[in-house]
Amino acid sequence: MKHLLFVHTAGDARPYVERLRALGFRASLIKRCPNASDQACFDATFDIDYQEDLSAALACAVELNRRDPIDGVLSFSESGVLGASFIAEHLGLPANAPAAALRARKDRKSTRL
Repeated sequence: MKHLLFVHTAGDARPYVERLRALGFRASLIKRCPNASDQACFDATFDIDYQEDLSAALACAVELNRRDPIDGVLSFSESGVLGASFIAEHLGLPANAPAAALRARKDRKSTRL
């Protein structure tokens, strides 16, 4: 069974986590203050502020990967994209480069119509 690590979620994660489970995936979450809904729908949740302490998020991901190998790292939230890219790169998994994720978050041109 494939294992995905989410870095932050916004809104109700249940619909997409349930869909992923139906496709045979497990899902873990790194998020500052995961709520009861997060804890109920993810296989594992880790209360880490990845924006303030990226080294703690990296250490958590490394330990999780050691115990239960991670196949992919992603975020469905703009604030989690940079953390997800650093974690994926650190684990040697495919991802957007951290520099590209940072540029996408800071590039005002990307928000112009």
